[in-house]
Amino acid sequence: MPGKTGAKRQSYKASNPRALFDQLKTEHPEWGEGKLFEVLCEEFEANRDYRYTIYDYWFGNTLDSWLGRKSKTSEREHSPRRNPTPQQRSQYKKEREAMVEEIKAKFDYLTMMMPNGKMLKDCTGTECINHISPFIRDIGKRVGKRRVGVTLTNEMIEEINKNYIK
Repeated sequence: MPGKTGAKRQSYKASNPRALFDQLKTEHPEWGEGKLFEVLCEEFEANRDYRYTIYDYWFGNTLDSWLGRKSKTSEREHSPRRNPTPQQRSQYKKEREAMVEEIKAKFDYLTMMMPNGKMLKDCTGTECINHISPFIRDIGKRVGKRRVGVTLTNEMIEEINKNYIK
């Protein structure tokens, strides 16, 4: 939805001009820009807290500009990751795939903590069957009453997981 970035600090104030704008725009979609602006100005004139919030926003931006501080938004908009070239996109994809493979290589299903406070390797099949995840329930069905770590290896569990990855 447009208009949801910027002025984060002011958005948490009780008199949030953006919230008033959203409310008026939702309640009166037929209003044009002129009417909306007129009603907002009337509300701001009548409510000192709205004016204070607006002044606070203006002051913060003006002070940052005067002190030569860059806004986080402008840094983000000009970031190469924000608007990558096709070559950069390809490079980022390769880097991401390499990171995924590295993480997968380090991941140990058997030491994964379960909601009951035990590592998967220490859970019995019966405990796994009661789990919300179909993947973990499948492991439980395969090991029965035995402990997962005694019955299955990490590689076997990874093969089971392939049935659940889309």
